Amino acid sequence: PMPSPQARSLEPPRPQVPQEYKSLPVHGNEQLYFKAVTFSSASTPPALNILNVSAQTLQPEKYLHSWQVNVVPCGPESTEHTPPLVKPNREFHGELAGDYASHRLMFLAVTDKGVYFVAPPLPPGEGATFDAHPPLSCVRLPLASLVRLTIGFFFQRLSLTFSTSHLFVLLCSTKEACYDLLKCLAPVANEARCNDGTYGESKVRIDNDDKSWLTHFQEVAGSGEVRGYRVVRQQWKSGGRDVVRRVLVVMEDRLVLADESYGQDGSTASQLLPPGTPKLSIVDVDSLKNVVEVRPADEDPRQITVVFKQKNTFRRGHKWRLMCWDGREAEKVVEAVRMGVAAAKATVK
Repeated sequence: PMPSPQARSLEPPRPQVPQEYKSLPVHGNEQLYFKAVTFSSASTPPALNILNVSAQTLQPEKYLHSWQVNVVPCGPESTEHTPPLVKPNREFHGELAGDYASHRLMFLAVTDKGVYFVAPPLPPGEGATFDAHPPLSCVRLPLASLVRLTIGFFFQRLSLTFSTSHLFVLLCSTKEACYDLLKCLAPVANEARCNDGTYGESKVRIDNDDKSWLTHFQEVAGSGEVRGYRVVRQQWKSGGRDVVRRVLVVMEDRLVLADESYGQDGSTASQLLPPGTPKLSIVDVDSLKNVVEVRPADEDPRQITVVFKQKNTFRRGHKWRLMCWDGREAEKVVEAVRMGVAAAKATVK
């Protein structure tokens, strides 16, 4: 859990809750909860258990927006109050192989003065109504301290860098989700920097890591055109193994399944890298010409299976069992792989 015993002792008093919202569950109504309770005009300071600063020092803030996000904190400043979620990593067939830092499901809430990384609410039925839920734990950073927004390859990531040395990698489910975050954060951060002056008045830098990511990818996977890239999770049919985060890369002639960690995200492989820097390692590679079938799973629209033919008489064909963020993304992955297979087989003719 995020809060320490010391942090829990500093929890703010319970906020005032409008009568019409008291019996609503927080889970599933988070945006309304942030607006009507956490950052309401009656809640000054915000009704939050802020782990890294004293809430009593904060001025009134205007709530702007919030998103449910998958967060990977990177670097000692970010992981101090948001500990990395380190899990066992596995090789392609499921054997244990070191560790990796999984993402945390959190809420990113933005006001006119602050950026809040908020722990999710309690599940329904655990005292989780608007009038009974304890203050949510969070980390707060001044909005004016946001200095850089880095778009990840194929819009699958957005990295937030602050002048306080905090860095958080957000794993975006879609290009649209990445763009939505970007178009909201950049203008309000620029306005905050202009009004505050403490962190400088220059605009937030917006860039991407396409060139550096491609250079690194070609170092570990070889040359070739990259036509698709998705953050996915690998799962296994048996053995009681947890899913493991991977990246799926569609190239002009092959499919690549790889691990992707981020500098100083808490995993062993990322310790020596600058915070947030992607690091890739190959898990499995196979030719697009060997793909027999790619199909969505019947039982869960997020799941897809890629079936490869056997390479020789002594080795049977194998399958990649993957899970996407949602059913729509799974459909896009299936389409991208099928298009790659069609193009690769057309070159044979």
